[in-house]
Amino acid sequence: MDNKKNKLNEQLKKAENEKKAQNTNNNSEIKLDDSQRVKVLSPGRLVLKRFIRNKLAIVGTAILIFMFLFSFLGPFLYSYKQDQIFYKFDHLNVKYAIANNRTEYNAFTVDSNAQIDITVKNRIGLYISQMKENNEIHKTITDDNGNEYYLDLMDNDIYTLSTYTNEKVGEYSTTTKIAEYADIGTGTLTYVGESMNEEFKNLIKSNYKSAPTTVEYQGKTYSITSASRPKTFDISLTEETYKSVDATTPEQAFIDTVVANINNESFIYNSQKYIISAGGTTGSYNIYLVSDNHPVIVATNLAISSLSPDFIISNDFKVSTYMAMCCEDNYTVDNTEYKIITDSENSNKKCHKRC
Repeated sequence: MDNKKNKLNEQLKKAENEKKAQNTNNNSEIKLDDSQRVKVLSPGRLVLKRFIRNKLAIVGTAILIFMFLFSFLGPFLYSYKQDQIFYKFDHLNVKYAIANNRTEYNAFTVDSNAQIDITVKNRIGLYISQMKENNEIHKTITDDNGNEYYLDLMDNDIYTLSTYTNEKVGEYSTTTKIAEYADIGTGTLTYVGESMNEEFKNLIKSNYKSAPTTVEYQGKTYSITSASRPKTFDISLTEETYKSVDATTPEQAFIDTVVANINNESFIYNSQKYIISAGGTTGSYNIYLVSDNHPVIVATNLAISSLSPDFIISNDFKVSTYMAMCCEDNYTVDNTEYKIITDSENSNKKCHKRC
């Protein structure tokens, strides 16, 4: 039995060899179903072969390997620990609001406890227009009750309405009334102080009908003006005089400053502010020392707009911002410090929070 199988195998092998030899000699093509054409590969080798052919896949794998290794080896190369916290204290500017110019002036109350005449408050825009027309930086305002307010130009179209505690320090006059002439009968001349001679009376009598006029007598100039009563005339000596309230003689430099600013409403002397107001008679002025300045209203044509939707602009913030624009760039509202910075591009001012 075994001999038969061996003979059969030998015959098959011999037939196969003869067939291969015949194909080689005849240069015949290998068919698709020929076992010599098919090479069987395992699934793993097929995947590896395709992977090696894909260059992008190789690069990605290399990056993943590098990241994996660096996650373990990186802490040994980095000088800081993963749980280490760094602290830095510095000022951080955050834009919170911007102020733009407008044509209309709005008034904001600085002191809510101050009693301000409603007419004065409503006319602040009108007073500011009058100051601009006359090139004034200070204006005295009197309400119907006789209370005085002072409107001052501070800076950047910002005005403050203030009340002052004034102390009268003196009186300045360019004319001093010495007599009163009454056109009654032959005319009577009533003197306020020392009497003059008959020659002076005749000089007044011959010139009073030309009033207002001036006459010269003994090197001095006298003015004749109509008085409040009919047919009466005031006779005044044209001479600049200053009288202190306390009867002391002030410095000549102070008097010269008063004379130089007599057409103004205020002046500064030795870092103190003085106010000049009209006296009871023509050519007379009262000089007051301003001892206390108390702003009650700030008025401006600047409008403050919030740059942050979470930031609410209160009246206190507006008032503090406007006052800071006049005096200083840093200010504090509700325990928070702010800084004003001018925008060089459009001349607007921006408020930054400093933390």
